[in-house]
Amino acid sequence: MKKGSFFFRIPLGAFLLGAALYLPLPVFAVSSNSLKLTSDQLNMAENLFHFYEEKGWPENAIIGIITNLYFECSLDPTEVNAVNGASGLAQWLGGRRKNFVEKYGVLPHEASWKQQAEFIQQDLTDKDSPYRFVGQELMSAESAKSAAIYFGRDYEVPGRTTQEAESVAEGRAKIAQSWKDLLESTENLREHLDFLQNQIQSSQ
Repeated sequence: MKKGSFFFRIPLGAFLLGAALYLPLPVFAVSSNSLKLTSDQLNMAENLFHFYEEKGWPENAIIGIITNLYFECSLDPTEVNAVNGASGLAQWLGGRRKNFVEKYGVLPHEASWKQQAEFIQQDLTDKDSPYRFVGQELMSAESAKSAAIYFGRDYEVPGRTTQEAESVAEGRAKIAQSWKDLLESTENLREHLDFLQNQIQSSQ
């Protein structure tokens, strides 16, 4: 747009005020299922989304993963369960925690979030991984909800029995669409803010 347009006749102070209205607040909410997040949680969700997007996962699969990690650790990669010692994004225990330590030399919660995300990636894709079938399920998931069920039931296994794990996974999956809506709306807001900031810089 040319500098002679109405857009650039708006006082810069007013324009900056308008841009500020688009800055993310400390807590974000999606009304459909009362999903509320701190800015740290939202940032982690976005980091994970872009990480798995770059790995080639479809959106539904990524939302399914994030939905479950939200329930596992509140999206805090340093989280440690005080009762059973499970730790990290996926609250790893037993053999998987041992494998993690062998690979990275530290316990899951002591590793970076990227190392933890990469460990999940390898679990879902390595040809010798017992969880490769979960990755295949995620790739074919027709909705974020079904992806959340697959990842919860078959990777996180939040229960003593298959039936219990499936029941818990189905409960988690109820907010998968809220996650999808939230991340899409947040991405749109950030893109709009970037546009506004670029316009401010070009007008100076």
